[in-house]
Amino acid sequence: MIVFVLSLLFCQCIANQLNFEIGVIEKGTRYIQKVQTNLYTNHVYYSTPAHNDIAESHKIQDFNKGMQITCIPSLQECHLMSIDTTTYQNAGNLTESIVHMWNNGINTIVDENSTLIQQHVTLFGTEIINTAFLSQEMRKMLQTFRYPLYRTKLIPDGAAIVNYPLKANHTLSGRSIQSQPLINHGI
Repeated sequence: MIVFVLSLLFCQCIANQLNFEIGVIEKGTRYIQKVQTNLYTNHVYYSTPAHNDIAESHKIQDFNKGMQITCIPSLQECHLMSIDTTTYQNAGNLTESIVHMWNNGINTIVDENSTLIQQHVTLFGTEIINTAFLSQEMRKMLQTFRYPLYRTKLIPDGAAIVNYPLKANHTLSGRSIQSQPLINHGI
């Protein structure tokens, strides 16, 4: 029976996008993270509401191109960076992980049971005007938000912080990006 349900679910994934609403409890705050996977185009879209010290964010990952864009309404910016494929190599791996989680009766991620990954990023270069190199799905997201797009670069752990503009630094925390009051940074 479970194999039939999974087969049916898998068939639906190939034909259409699959939408998930995952409950998250982070530092005592409950919220719903929306995840949409598309196995046909190999894209994943995340929508994370503002919570605790984390700003609302919307992210699309294009596993074909190895890039992701995160749009942050509070900053009115979108950020482009490479995908870290350490955990998930493609949209299918993520979909399989979520289905496996649900099949085991887990529909909520609790921070005591998960690892929070915190990374610092900085804007790299000027606004990207020509987006022809992006997939159609990524360009569609940019058209929806109409924010400027900037390349971002990870700041290595332990980097010395010296004379860097306030707006150029953000913290990528788990599933979203938050504004970070770093005044200085240098690599």
